[in-house]
Amino acid sequence: MPDLAVKYLGEIHIPVLDLYGVDDIDPVLKSVGKRAQASKENKYYTQKKVDADHFFNDKDELLIDEVSAWLK
Repeated sequence: MPDLAVKYLGEIHIPVLDLYGVDDIDPVLKSVGKRAQASKENKYYTQKKVDADHFFNDKDELLIDEVSAWLK
């Protein structure tokens, strides 16, 4: 995630699911800490790492299950 996008995470005051995979692309993995830090003021921010790649290839059910659980 570009630094510009990370910069604004703290200003978003709605629920946000930051779902990323253990085999995600480098920019996503390298900014995990920055995203978490930038979102500290959003009590509805959730960051979760799952066993998937960036596109959730062959992991449709995992993606649906994680998003559904978060929405509930």
